[in-house]
Amino acid sequence: GRDELPRCPGCARNGVWREFQRKLAYEVKESGKEYDVVFMGDSITEAYRGTSMGSRECMDYRCRGIPKLFKEEFKSQRKIVLAISGDQVEHVLWRLDHGEKEILPKTKSVVLLIGTNDLSQFISPLVGGWWSPPPNASITHAQSQAGASLVASRIHRLVTRLRSEMRKDAKLVLVGILPRGPSFKNATYEWPNNIYTTAVNFINEELKETYNRQPNTVVVSCGGNFVKDGMIVKGLMEDALHPTDKGSKYLIDCIKGGLREVGAIV
Repeated sequence: GRDELPRCPGCARNGVWREFQRKLAYEVKESGKEYDVVFMGDSITEAYRGTSMGSRECMDYRCRGIPKLFKEEFKSQRKIVLAISGDQVEHVLWRLDHGEKEILPKTKSVVLLIGTNDLSQFISPLVGGWWSPPPNASITHAQSQAGASLVASRIHRLVTRLRSEMRKDAKLVLVGILPRGPSFKNATYEWPNNIYTTAVNFINEELKETYNRQPNTVVVSCGGNFVKDGMIVKGLMEDALHPTDKGSKYLIDCIKGGLREVGAIV
């Protein structure tokens, strides 16, 4: 049911996640503001707060320098970040049902980056786990298509829900899933790789084909900024998953381009 906490295999959901979710819902309740931009998503977006699942101990490459950058880049906008590390689409939907949807009628635009954790949840069992799959791990084209179709359908469901709560004239910027390496423990940087590339490309193309024809909506492809000569650039994405402060500058510039395209900022 709607009150049952969403599952997150491999994550320490439970009390830590619930405590932080309550904090976000409280921020929404107490703000009473109309926001120019609401940022929603997972750890990549939560880094704008300088936290990881609410913890202020996130001072490594995933957060270092990023809140300052974010504040400076969006200094002219009233903004709020509603994102939790490890979240999948079902977690964002749950959060909407438990306090966060109240902000949407007061919001001029939403930026959503979600889906990489959904994809890893599908792929991990096929390659021996997300933490450290064997070096020769790969998945078939059919498996890539199946995982991508599942994740795209989840994102479609979330977008439909967001639109049902947002103002008719509100803008929506969907950020395509970023490149990622196959191993989190021992970061590897090949792109394309045999695990994620086909699925990520399929999802992003599906999102563009669906939403770039809709009013007040745009899908931005920011991943190309992170790849050079067939490799994810380590200085931009140290663990081949989370942008560093330098990578976040590229990502934020890309997001701002999308916001300008739909007329949310000048």
